[in-house]
Amino acid sequence: MVWDTSKKASKIWILLGLIGIGQLIALIYSLVSKKDKDRFFGVLFILGLLGDLIIYFVEKDRDKYLSSMALYLFIGEIVILVVSVLIFSLGLFTPPIISSIGSGATGFAPFLATSSNCTANGLEIVFTVVSTPGGAPVEITNPSITSATGLASSTGGYSNINPSGTYVKSGSVVKVVFNDACRTSGVPYSASVTVNYEYTNSQGAQTGRATGTVYGISS
Repeated sequence: MVWDTSKKASKIWILLGLIGIGQLIALIYSLVSKKDKDRFFGVLFILGLLGDLIIYFVEKDRDKYLSSMALYLFIGEIVILVVSVLIFSLGLFTPPIISSIGSGATGFAPFLATSSNCTANGLEIVFTVVSTPGGAPVEITNPSITSATGLASSTGGYSNINPSGTYVKSGSVVKVVFNDACRTSGVPYSASVTVNYEYTNSQGAQTGRATGTVYGISS
């Protein structure tokens, strides 16, 4: 098999890159070629994105088919990489993957969620105030749960804050409990949580919002 070096490859290689089998197909496709050059460059596909770039820049003025194939693979792989990062950053894959390895939390700046526990007492999240706007004391108010999996989603009307009605400084610890949130023990859970807070600066009373994700297994 010898491909026409004067023509570009089919854009089907973008799709193959998207579904994660492009490198393997490209490697096989190159190794069965009758040309030593094709077999040599085919091995570079093992290097993934780096191999794609090497092939493209070395062959772009000599072999349109091979260079475009590498470029299309690179485009597909970059797209799926960006999409994967966005999915994980939004917490959309948290329930089936992360919750199986223990509880935890991400996000919530300017607070740090140091623990997340789901028991018969409810979903309990412990925050440490890491920093506050301009160093001003803050009061946590109106926490809420959205995008819940494995939980009975509840709002601020079903939550307790300790200390409540108190302005706290950096380094303080605040506990938020959603009383009716947890279900049967052993159930993986994940939820997006919003915590509103208030503070006062030279411009007067201000409000802020801290958002994050908690996950784990009910106990």
